[in-house]
Amino acid sequence: VRPVRFGFYIYRVFYDKLAFIAVIIFLLAVATGLLLRSAFRYYQRYNREVESGRAKTEALLGSIGDGVFAVDHEGRIIEFNRAAAALTGETAAGVLHRPYNEVIELSEEHPGQPAVRPDPVRRAMAQGRTFRFLRDLTLVRRDGSRLPISFSAAPVHDEEGGVRGCVVVFSDAS
Repeated sequence: VRPVRFGFYIYRVFYDKLAFIAVIIFLLAVATGLLLRSAFRYYQRYNREVESGRAKTEALLGSIGDGVFAVDHEGRIIEFNRAAAALTGETAAGVLHRPYNEVIELSEEHPGQPAVRPDPVRRAMAQGRTFRFLRDLTLVRRDGSRLPISFSAAPVHDEEGGVRGCVVVFSDAS
């Protein structure tokens, strides 16, 4: 009689432990589901805020009368407003992610001297300071026409003080 009871006892202990483990796994699955749902909601809220901020930035840049563009640390255009498109003769969608010096051709002209091709964007990023040209700077537009402009290039710094890119504002100076 004893071997039967001992076997039953082992079966019962095993069954109790298995049931306990199943309950623990179920509770962990529920907790994981709740955490994932919470994380997904946070991600959705964060994504809406980012999109809202981007829409506000685009509306702000679009309403500025001066040409504004921004480049990343490699010199590729990441923002280009409507006024910049109108002044250069380019389309905003067509210039994104292209090197700025393929889109913006500048010439510094002084009477009696040969024209010089300045690169204030690269200088601003290399030296970490703002460069302004209020006269004597000409923008060569897409159609080849020339437009006198005022031009300002300011570096964008990251949290450690390094340069992450540059913001440029330019306008018709004729």
